[in-house]
Amino acid sequence: MKKYLFIVLIISFTNLSFTEENCLADFDLHGPVSSCTETVYRFTSSQEGKESRWSTRSFNKDEYLLNETIGRRNARRREYSYDKENRIISKIVSTSTNRYDKTYYEYYSDGSVKITRYYNSSLSSISVKDSEGYLLSEEKYGSYCKTSDFSIIKKSHLIIHKRQEYQYKSCKPSKQTEAHYTAQGRIVDQFCMNSETEEYYWNWNYKYEEDRIIKTEFLSYSKNQVGIHYTWDYYYDKSGFLKSVEVKRYLGDVLTDTRLCQYQAGKKSRETVWYYTKDDKPSVLSMWEYIYNEDEKKASLKYLNKVNNFSFTKDFEYYGDFESYYLYQNDNDFTLQSRKTDYDSNDRILKIESQGQVSQQEINEYDDKGRLMEKIIMDIEGVVLSSELYRYDLKGNVVLQQKYGLGKQLMNEYIYEYVYDDYGNWIEKITFYSDNIREQYKVKTTRNKRYIKYHVFL
Repeated sequence: MKKYLFIVLIISFTNLSFTEENCLADFDLHGPVSSCTETVYRFTSSQEGKESRWSTRSFNKDEYLLNETIGRRNARRREYSYDKENRIISKIVSTSTNRYDKTYYEYYSDGSVKITRYYNSSLSSISVKDSEGYLLSEEKYGSYCKTSDFSIIKKSHLIIHKRQEYQYKSCKPSKQTEAHYTAQGRIVDQFCMNSETEEYYWNWNYKYEEDRIIKTEFLSYSKNQVGIHYTWDYYYDKSGFLKSVEVKRYLGDVLTDTRLCQYQAGKKSRETVWYYTKDDKPSVLSMWEYIYNEDEKKASLKYLNKVNNFSFTKDFEYYGDFESYYLYQNDNDFTLQSRKTDYDSNDRILKIESQGQVSQQEINEYDDKGRLMEKIIMDIEGVVLSSELYRYDLKGNVVLQQKYGLGKQLMNEYIYEYVYDDYGNWIEKITFYSDNIREQYKVKTTRNKRYIKYHVFL
């Protein structure tokens, strides 16, 4: 006669986890156990011995788990079935809320998994593997006729992937996407089409040579508008490094712009963009050219507009943390605009100098905690044009922000009032605004409230 073991545990912690292993020993049980019920109790300061959770497990004669029910707020049940070699052929997980997961397995003669079928309330899938464990194909279906996916796979490399989308409720096919790959897993092409009319929305094509991509093409289609067409051509040097990428954009059959990116030792060195007239024989309208230094920072920018013969050049210089640029118009020595920015060791802006059409300088002052205290804007002769003043409370939050105009005339100010909790975080913030020009004084504008919860460590 089989012996039945009934266990009641009373413990003082609640983070007990139940494993999904299937052998009797995995549950710390020994002997010919056919079922086991385990109850966990929780101790609290107000009530002792309150039931927290329970579990019941049944085993077959070979000590493998047949079913398991775990109860708490929502009971959860697992059921297993096995073949003659005690390999799992089905696993069903259900809950008291009628949610379920069902998994079925088929095996090769050597015991490796061949087919896996999975179903739940929102998704179903069928996966087929070869004898080495690599996926051969995979199908997925969404609930309510949303989507379905189908893949053909070889040695873990995706060969074909198809996705079908359906119309809601009617379940009629609406849109289909499909992608094809090489045996090495490189994408060859992909497209999207209307499932009913078989009209294309868009498609991509990829071309490779000696394991390197050499061309990419994109086409989009529209009934009421002209389609867009892009091409990418990749060029390499004798060592195999990328030398340049040329991108062309078309509206219909008309070339609209070209972008050429050039590289040296894997780093971008130059980028040129040409814009064309939109006619049968396009000619260059304008051109942008960017030159980069060894750090791939912009060294210069050139612009040319052939319609009005306008051009300018912008040269950049870097001095450690300092950056400056000089802007020249129509290739003359006339400086249209220059800008230099100084930073401190913490990457805070200390000073900005601008010269040209707008000539002024901005100076920022910080306290010993790194907080911005004052921002001053002056012209090239040192006359203060405007300034901003900031003040903080002991918690580090801004309580006062004032803006002054020419002649140190107070223009407006913001006043902030805070309410803090025991941890020093503000839970209420009130903003007042004053405008001396409009003679509006301390007008309450906003009130922010925050509710903050904290972890309790026992």
